[in-house]
Amino acid sequence: AAPLLAEAAALAGADPQAHVRLGALHLHLGRPADAEGHYRRALALDAALPEARAGLGLVLVAVGDAAGAEVQLRLALGLRYHAPALHLQLGTLQAAQGRLVEAAASLRTALAQHPGLPGAAAGLRRVEDAVARRAGAG
Repeated sequence: AAPLLAEAAALAGADPQAHVRLGALHLHLGRPADAEGHYRRALALDAALPEARAGLGLVLVAVGDAAGAEVQLRLALGLRYHAPALHLQLGTLQAAQGRLVEAAASLRTALAQHPGLPGAAAGLRRVEDAVARRAGAG
């Protein structure tokens, strides 16, 4: 697959959507550095491309840069607010940092936008349970 991906990258040129797709493929293949390069190239070509911001956010999640990931996810949501999967990702990220009130709000938004979104309802229940435990312990 590597030669085909290299050929596709050469053909992508100045097409930001092609770089977004290549970034997604590399991220799926567990190659975050390559994915990041494509997402950054897409953003250099079109800074207002929500898919590129979201992809870069997911790369940063994958490499453990929670603060950078949140910045990119919020920028993506600023460009396209109706994105339930991004609200879910943001809520999951916030919950992992112990920011439960923010996480609950993000997860509620995800569910409001897509009531059947896999993982969102269970994530919200876990966050609400953690909030209740904190309140009971305090």
